[in-house]
Amino acid sequence: MSQSVIICPTCRTRWPGHSVCPECGAEMVELKVQASRTHVSSLTQFEDLAVQYDIGQRTGAQDRALSWPPRGYMLPDTPKEEKESLANPILKPGDKAPDFTATLDDESTVSLESLSGRRVVLYFYPKDDTPGCTTQACDFRDNLVALGNMGVEVYGVSPDSVASHQKFKTKHNLTFPLIADTDKSLAEAYGVWREKKNYGRTYMGIVRSTFVIGPDGTLEIVQDNVRAKGHVARLVKSLG
Repeated sequence: MSQSVIICPTCRTRWPGHSVCPECGAEMVELKVQASRTHVSSLTQFEDLAVQYDIGQRTGAQDRALSWPPRGYMLPDTPKEEKESLANPILKPGDKAPDFTATLDDESTVSLESLSGRRVVLYFYPKDDTPGCTTQACDFRDNLVALGNMGVEVYGVSPDSVASHQKFKTKHNLTFPLIADTDKSLAEAYGVWREKKNYGRTYMGIVRSTFVIGPDGTLEIVQDNVRAKGHVARLVKSLG
């Protein structure tokens, strides 16, 4: 089976016709792969394996073909769970959450002070209505009851505008507030607006990250550079 896809090596998503990922800003890579049907049974599995084993980086050229998978390799029954790092450069569990006042998608304001006495999930994502960010947002939506039973409220944060947030919420029936951090001041305060490097390209962007703020304003959990898929389920498990 021969496959060729344009894929983001960071977000693991396809963006045909794009040279740069609209979600994270990474340079897209075209992979031309010869793969046995006994090893890879779908394009989705192909994409997951391609990025998991960093094929794009190893080929070093967009038009270079390679044989995949390696001889003797068989597709695993379940994907290996990706561990989330705790590498925020300025914050760690036990620190006081940085103070903020920000605008919500309904144009009202929210502040750290207004959240005092409540347990809050503050999660940062790169861009509205992109594949990884949509997956993560819908996972939070689908787990709001479980999180609510734990006494946890959810707030999403991205640099998108109020209007963008409103469209995103309507399209995907999101039932939790989104913060419009258009000047990236909140992202900077929480250490998630950072320099990124992919395939020799350096740029600034949002590092997908989640913070759990306790009732006293202390950071209970700091998860940095998380993978969108499966993140919410892992977060619920750690909160439980």
